[in-house]
Amino acid sequence: MPKTPDDWPEVVFRGGAITSAGIGEGEVAALIRELAQGIGDEPVPIVRRLVVADMPNYAEAIRAELGGRRGPTHTDRPEYRGVAQTIPTAHDDGTIDQTIVICSGPVAAALDCSTAIEPFMPKGLALYLLRHELAHCIDHLRRGIGIRVSFSTRDAFSVARVCDYYRPILMTELAACVFAGADLDDETFDLLMSLDQDPLESELQRVLDQRMLYVTRLSRDLHALALEAAGHFWFVLIQFAKVFGHMVGAKRTQASVGHPPSIAHQPDALAALRRLSELIGERVMTYPDWPEEGWLELDEIWSDLAACFGFQFEATDAGDALWLEDID
Repeated sequence: MPKTPDDWPEVVFRGGAITSAGIGEGEVAALIRELAQGIGDEPVPIVRRLVVADMPNYAEAIRAELGGRRGPTHTDRPEYRGVAQTIPTAHDDGTIDQTIVICSGPVAAALDCSTAIEPFMPKGLALYLLRHELAHCIDHLRRGIGIRVSFSTRDAFSVARVCDYYRPILMTELAACVFAGADLDDETFDLLMSLDQDPLESELQRVLDQRMLYVTRLSRDLHALALEAAGHFWFVLIQFAKVFGHMVGAKRTQASVGHPPSIAHQPDALAALRRLSELIGERVMTYPDWPEEGWLELDEIWSDLAACFGFQFEATDAGDALWLEDID
């Protein structure tokens, strides 16, 4: 572990792509220190360890930092694939150690490396990605890391557990986007707006297709449909929270926001997203004083958005349920 404020973070390479490109650990550490200075004024080091992994090694690198825990390690959807992750560890004395695991490509791009390393991206996006993970570190230091609710597809479906799982994710992504959005240039801002919004229509269509399979009796797994649909609609809210966070951080709150066609044609769905925008506008002003009870309105917004697409989630004393309503 680094021992002085000028000797952090510890940098570890998992794979040979970055060294083959002529990049050394010291060069990467210096970049991280420079970027951190522009985000917050927390005492250094805000991140203890940076693991730079080639894409084939990324999932295993995360798993190793989590102590070998099995199960999914990162977002891996057709339209959205995670390439960086911050892992905080809280200690009994109140301190927090943080590790960032990131793919080699963004690090190479941020350092103007002439060798293209997957995943490929422009330098502006790569620098933003590093700032975004450092912003997660600062958010953890300012708000703490809380107790994450476990979530397994093997559990009985629970509306409360679903919301308790996804709500903190939205909150921390919002905070990171506000912090990291402060230094966005026009090109990277526009690119992020597209990356966050454009693939959402296919996400919505996927869950509507699964609904149709159940309604037409080609699938009879209502439990799987409930979990999948619940996650999809939270994912839509999280992506729009990131959009609004970038707008606030970059001071471009008048920027145009695009909507997937499935949402744009539904006044009630648009109203749900307006409520999300208004809630975020109110809560950003009170950061870091974000008790989770101040964000419970998110659960209602999620439920209302899902209802626009014929998914009615209900929590009862006898158990939680998903009702499939008729839609036009």
